[in-house]
Amino acid sequence: MVLRAGEGGDAAHAESLRARVAEHIGGLARPEEVVFVRSLPKTRSGKIMRRVVRAVAEDRTDLGDISTLEDEASVDEVLRAFQEFRAQVLGGSR
Repeated sequence: MVLRAGEGGDAAHAESLRARVAEHIGGLARPEEVVFVRSLPKTRSGKIMRRVVRAVAEDRTDLGDISTLEDEASVDEVLRAFQEFRAQVLGGSR
């Protein structure tokens, strides 16, 4: 989940989001975990580069062609968030 400026991602915020998804979409769509980031990798035209997020989530080092990336720091942000997630939830292992 991308946070708005000034917002913090805490357990209460994550639970609120999970409850909202369950209420509006259904219990089967309720995410087990929520990872908060400040930004997502986007192209210069504003499209989210889902394949880059997927590669980071799958712990792959080859992100493919990122020449159209708007902000390289967003990849580092997603990488940091997933590393923290793995350390907290999975005990650092994959």
